[in-house]
Amino acid sequence: MLGLFVLTLFLPAVELSKDHILHIVALAEYPDSMIKPSWDGGASLTPAARVAVDEINNDSSILPDYRLELIDRDAGCDITFKAVTSFVESSFYSDKQVVGMIGPGCSEATLAIGQLSTQDSIATLMVSVATTVELTNRTAYPYILRTVSTSYIYVKAYLDLMARNKWKNVAVLFDYYRTYFSHTFYKFRDEFAKTIPDGNITFVGGVTRTYFPLDAFVQSRARIILGFLGGELTPQLLCLAYRKNIYFPTYQWVFHDRSVNEFENGTSFSFVDPSCPGGQCNCSGWELQVVLNNAIFFHYKLQRDDSDNTTLISGENFTAFFNKYSPAVNSFIVERGLPPPIDLLYGPTYYDTVWSLARALDRAVIRDNVSLKDYWPSRGISHLKTTNTILARFFDKDYSFEGASGRIVYDVATGDTSTVVEVYQLYNNSVVPTASKKLLGVFNGTKLSQILGNFVPDTFDTELVALNVYAAGIFIVLLTVALALTVSLHVINVVYRHSAALKATSPNLNHVIFIGCYMITAATMIFIILGSFKSHTPNIRLQDFLCNAFWWLMILGFTLIFGIMISRLWRIYRIFTHFQNPGNHLSNLHLLGFVGLLVCASAICLVVWALTDQLKYKIFSSSIYNFKIIEYWDCNCKHFAFWILALLIFLAVLLGIMVTLAFLTRHVTNAHFKYTKTTTLLAYLLGILLYTGVPIYTVFLHSELVNLSNSVMCIVLVGSIYMCNVLIFLPPAVSLYRETCAKNAVYAVQNKQALALFPSL
Repeated sequence: MLGLFVLTLFLPAVELSKDHILHIVALAEYPDSMIKPSWDGGASLTPAARVAVDEINNDSSILPDYRLELIDRDAGCDITFKAVTSFVESSFYSDKQVVGMIGPGCSEATLAIGQLSTQDSIATLMVSVATTVELTNRTAYPYILRTVSTSYIYVKAYLDLMARNKWKNVAVLFDYYRTYFSHTFYKFRDEFAKTIPDGNITFVGGVTRTYFPLDAFVQSRARIILGFLGGELTPQLLCLAYRKNIYFPTYQWVFHDRSVNEFENGTSFSFVDPSCPGGQCNCSGWELQVVLNNAIFFHYKLQRDDSDNTTLISGENFTAFFNKYSPAVNSFIVERGLPPPIDLLYGPTYYDTVWSLARALDRAVIRDNVSLKDYWPSRGISHLKTTNTILARFFDKDYSFEGASGRIVYDVATGDTSTVVEVYQLYNNSVVPTASKKLLGVFNGTKLSQILGNFVPDTFDTELVALNVYAAGIFIVLLTVALALTVSLHVINVVYRHSAALKATSPNLNHVIFIGCYMITAATMIFIILGSFKSHTPNIRLQDFLCNAFWWLMILGFTLIFGIMISRLWRIYRIFTHFQNPGNHLSNLHLLGFVGLLVCASAICLVVWALTDQLKYKIFSSSIYNFKIIEYWDCNCKHFAFWILALLIFLAVLLGIMVTLAFLTRHVTNAHFKYTKTTTLLAYLLGILLYTGVPIYTVFLHSELVNLSNSVMCIVLVGSIYMCNVLIFLPPAVSLYRETCAKNAVYAVQNKQALALFPSL
């Protein structure tokens, strides 16, 4: 008897008693030769499940009468028909006793089959590692549990980080077609509005494989970029960000739930994008390193710290687990012909799914006397009660255990475990080797530990570019001199209006020209004032008024000047062409009536402009320099180009009439009436100024050269005033001087002839 007893001590009791096979379906994602899934980490998941199954089968303390076997199936990730097919074939149509499922690792696949698992006829327990917030709905997904926290923990970590850094303005880029990332963003958006009511999500951009809205983001003025993105789109996004200088220290990138290992290998790659030359973007690993410098990453703390001497449930420490896990991965990828997994960080959580399910089954057997030999969840609703009994065991108070990824304790409300999130930052312009990752702190679900890192503010300082002080000073001096010259000539026109030299220029009509010059002077002064504002929060009403006043004064001023010039030339033309009827239809009243019609036409156009498309003072951003948003101003409206074109056409017609009349009166011999040549020159010069300056002003109005365009407009206005004074009034003033000196007998005779011709001027 003693020998028999001693013999039994060396018998493998576990293997002898584990004679009934229970199957667990391992749902994981694998590469596809036809359609590329958005995530294919199955090569890192299934080997971990195999390690756990081997440990359980060799452990007599758990499920002593049962042996576990894995059924490995492809979940397809966002190729959801694969997940549905795998679920149905492994449950309802399976001839094997499937007592539960583990996985998938992808949220899209888990959601696709989650509703199926709730059907009474095929109610199946699933322990997943998907983290989408949708799965926290226990009513919709009662049989799905997770060995990780929901992605809601990232939302809370984001908000805590923002509160610590006083970030109130952020931009968001998210994967538009990935359910996991889009749902996490929607949750963040809702919680952001509650937690930071005075905050602002300045930009939201949905990123796809062919659309990266970085240009639109830059216009949002945000500096903090939250990326709800996967490893598939992130490298392309960072490549384009490098080309647009969107990186630290001007901007702060923040990513979540992705291992930086997915794009830190420093290798070059290329992809198709229309923004690159030839539509092909070629990116180097160095470019990604530049953009990733000082980027912040959130990630589940999936690795264990051996320093705390915490052991796994099998009695092996973390290093021992990976000593089994790593060879299992190598063997699996050779067996399946798969590429090596990007990282092994998801293995521990998948390992824990198997142990979680096995412990719940074992507790149901021991505490509820459940016979798993008769438990076929896919065989009808008669087994629904057993499924609920096993489910309840996940939430026992004494259920918790130390898994490979941490302590496994399921929350009754969500069906999730609590996972710590690590926050780390990359630095030193390199992401390779791993030593360049700096751990900033951890988030335990409630608050972040104290973190010290390099962060940027959430907003840019702004600088409203005004006219250069020296340029504004020069224009003011020139404008003052022009005004003094205009006033002096106006005084001469009044004092010497009875002289032949001035009488030939129609001194009474000259008052109107001077009024036009004063209006253009006032318009120029208003323009300089508008260009000198440096306030970021301007008095909009005042500046809107000044915008409209500038254009009204300028247009009406030119209309008066051109109208009078045409009237004077028409008078000369009538006198010397119809000499036999002097004074016929040449009274000042008739000529002023013609000018009045032009002014009325201009005024009507200006009123229509103001009523239908009013000018507004606007500030726009053009560039970012030295951590400042460079802002520019302009007076603009919806159809600004149309109104400018109409203005130029109107002035072109008036200039054309001036040139035509000047040409017809070019043969006038009297010295007092030979100013037609200077009028022609004036028309040409004003035409050059207007039709060169105004288009330049319009073209560069919404660019970084807006100051150049404003300076050109000032030159046009000030130059017009000088030309009118020099070419209209200076020749008569010279004639007046000659007349006063009376040194030329011929000139004196012409004076008498002129006075005889125009007794009424």
